[in-house]
Amino acid sequence: MHRADMVQVLLNNVPKSYPIHFDKKLTTYTEVVDVDGCIDHYVLHFADGTIAEADVLIGADGIKSSVRMSMYDIAHRQNCSPSVQREHCPKCSAATPRWTGIITYRALIPTQSLRKIDPNHQAFRYTLCVGLFHIGRRNTVLNCLVVPAGRRF
Repeated sequence: MHRADMVQVLLNNVPKSYPIHFDKKLTTYTEVVDVDGCIDHYVLHFADGTIAEADVLIGADGIKSSVRMSMYDIAHRQNCSPSVQREHCPKCSAATPRWTGIITYRALIPTQSLRKIDPNHQAFRYTLCVGLFHIGRRNTVLNCLVVPAGRRF
């Protein structure tokens, strides 16, 4: 689903009485638990120093997600040794983003443009092929992931 479409779904379905704030940068969040130890709500901390409370937090903030990093930090504090940093923790290190030396290039190509150039391109023969797949309404856009020759994931 395209990010703008998801935002529109949320905007169309969140009750008008609920405040929605844009142009905020989340730095972290904390979980507030009830007497039974269940999460009651979240306190959101923003870069501008403001805070907000929420019953639901949707982590759709991209590759450098503050929501995801906060979630992993909370899980590490709750389940792992306090003497080990999350990046070096045997349980948590796989969830810590780190530079691998691999660079990828991404592009969105209208299917009609590719069809004009190469009507027999492999993208039209397969629903999903390596590094190239259909997205958008009615498969109208190709999402291309290009990896330099000789690199492997």
